[in-house]
Amino acid sequence: MLVIQKFGGTSVATPDMIHKSAAHVADAYRQGHQVVVVVSAMAGMTDQLDRYVYDVSLAPDLREYDVVVSSGEQVTCGLMALALKSMGLPASSWLSWQVPVRASADFSQSRVKEIDPVRLQEALSRGMIPVVAGFQGVTDTQDLTTFGRGGSDITAVALAVSLKADRCDLYKDVPGVLTADPRIVSHARLIPFMTGQEMLELASLGAKVLQPRAAELALSQGVSLRLLSTFEPGDGTHILLQENAVEQPLVRSLVCQKYQAQLSLEYQDDFSLLLKELERAHVSLDMMSFLNGRMSFSLPQDKADQTKSLIQHIQGKDKDVTIQRDLAKISLVGVGLRGHPRILRALFDVLSEKKITLEGSSLSETRMSILVAEEYAELVVRLLHKVYDLGGDQSHDQELRSA
Repeated sequence: MLVIQKFGGTSVATPDMIHKSAAHVADAYRQGHQVVVVVSAMAGMTDQLDRYVYDVSLAPDLREYDVVVSSGEQVTCGLMALALKSMGLPASSWLSWQVPVRASADFSQSRVKEIDPVRLQEALSRGMIPVVAGFQGVTDTQDLTTFGRGGSDITAVALAVSLKADRCDLYKDVPGVLTADPRIVSHARLIPFMTGQEMLELASLGAKVLQPRAAELALSQGVSLRLLSTFEPGDGTHILLQENAVEQPLVRSLVCQKYQAQLSLEYQDDFSLLLKELERAHVSLDMMSFLNGRMSFSLPQDKADQTKSLIQHIQGKDKDVTIQRDLAKISLVGVGLRGHPRILRALFDVLSEKKITLEGSSLSETRMSILVAEEYAELVVRLLHKVYDLGGDQSHDQELRSA
């Protein structure tokens, strides 16, 4: 069996933790598996490198920015190879240009174009354990690029696709996917099995367990994923490949995103131009609605003023653009949520009972999101976790397992 094992920043934060992570690699290798390791930078190192860049230049060239911030993975890559060698294992470090991981020239937000598997396959056939630096790629002109935050997840999944790996294990500092943030719901439960659709929704909503582009790639290419803890025993969360694994709609997990805002503006015919400019400015819109000639949408609060200025630059400074701040977006993730009154009724009963105003909402087959005042966010999450019995039995997981 060929397994990709990826270790995140907290899993390689210190030399001691690198040795603990290397023990997982050794276990798999000694069980007879072929193993390719992908590593992130040590926890905090990318942030430190980012600060160095902006200490030197307030408007850095993105090509040089990528050269600096990608160096963290190079350090970890060499250290992990050394740790494995110290355990008597035949490991070697690989940077993106050595694989090669060919990527687009969109510096700091590059995308994987192709991974040539030949050299890695040759190394595996000799019994080697390649340790690959995540997060980074190389362009057609041999420039280093990076894939954005969480980009090592992308490297791991892309390698699984290229090498036709049997499984991709992503080691984190959490036991897997939970029914809610344990900092809000102390008895949040591990979800042993999820569909790829559910995982993609959770990742796109900011759940830290998987980078959204990695989730999208895994779902589209049929990569078998497992999310598990480096430091705690357990099988983690398995991401199943079935698209329709259950018949009964159930809420599976809750995601709470604080520091949200809602912008409202008069709808105009040049709306497509506005969307194009917002896309160019990397402004992500969510929960869009149209009512009485006005359009509203949610976005991260720290983007609100910038977005308002951009809108008024395009449509005129006299245009009425209002910002509602200090909101939180609470999302219910599951399969087949659309059009099921029981789930909707339970949600609105909670809001009504606590006299909490609904500031916005959106609904799809796999996600239901609401906007509420941030001061009520954690209360709503705890109440919904109880109402939907997310800390209860695991019958839904058994249905998934047997599907």
